Amino acid sequence: MTSDRAASAGLSEPPELVWETDMSLLGQPILLRQLLLVAGLSGLIMALLMSFLLAVQGEWERIPTMLLISLCAAGGLALMMVLVILLVFGNRMRMRFALDEKGIAVEMVDRRAKRANRLAAMAGILGASPTTAGAGLSAMARESEFLTWRGIVEARYAPGRRSITLRNRWRTVAFLVCTPENYAQAEALVRAYLRPVAADAQAGASPLPRLLGRSLLVVLAALPVFILPYPFELDLFAPLLMLCFALATVWLIHLFGWVVIASALWIAAEIVMIALEVHESIFSWRGTYHNYEILNTGDWLALTVAAVGLGYLIVFSWRAARGRYLSALAEDELEMIDDEDDA
Repeated sequence: MTSDRAASAGLSEPPELVWETDMSLLGQPILLRQLLLVAGLSGLIMALLMSFLLAVQGEWERIPTMLLISLCAAGGLALMMVLVILLVFGNRMRMRFALDEKGIAVEMVDRRAKRANRLAAMAGILGASPTTAGAGLSAMARESEFLTWRGIVEARYAPGRRSITLRNRWRTVAFLVCTPENYAQAEALVRAYLRPVAADAQAGASPLPRLLGRSLLVVLAALPVFILPYPFELDLFAPLLMLCFALATVWLIHLFGWVVIASALWIAAEIVMIALEVHESIFSWRGTYHNYEILNTGDWLALTVAAVGLGYLIVFSWRAARGRYLSALAEDELEMIDDEDDA
């Protein structure tokens, strides 16, 4: 079937195009947008997370200051990335690309970039920084990628910059930088191979609204645990860990659901132990009592809502970990797999 694509475009046989080139990191608008997006999202996540924790603790007056700090942190991160690109990489990265009837291969061959990825992962592990380690490991995983035509919906061509942007239903999945000599051939191949599959791929709706809705449900389900009444106030580490990994389950790796389940069960066990704590009554005639014996209607309601939220997170995470709900990245990878009819 893939051979028919080339024939339908007037090509006698399915050709292959392989090339290497130095990619200007700051000379491509899409790369600049992604750099700003990374910095902006980092600042936004920091602002939302810290503002949420301050709100839970009732320190509303400190939120504007935290928003300003997050904005400065995002700007500082963007500046730092620009300096690294200029001073460490010299605004150049060596890449290898390949196009054929099966798909697109993108490989980073720049040794400096590979060393930087490994140093970031090692520094994160040694410094106990999950963010740094995760960024390094993620970059290492993307040093060599192969994308089939099945999951690509749209191609955007920029002859002036000799670049081609490939997108699926909701995001950019590959960015090809061509040479002056091969851009025309690369564009012709992309048009030939993409045209027959684009119509089918575009039939599917964007998963972004569903993913955002699922993220909102996760946040709402975790929220009651942060605002439990006395004496059930918990250390914020476990609820925060549960919330972060639940969002990562939606967007990154669905197997993180196991961590969410473990965190939710740990929180439930803490609540039960607090409820069963025994105290000496100030009234000698009453003797001892358990915490659950003095709860009022509002306390029971708060615990019930928290239990429902934990139940939802456990069920959602169980289904995600078992593959019933795939993460956003896993769905993208699944779309890239050709079935036997496409071979």
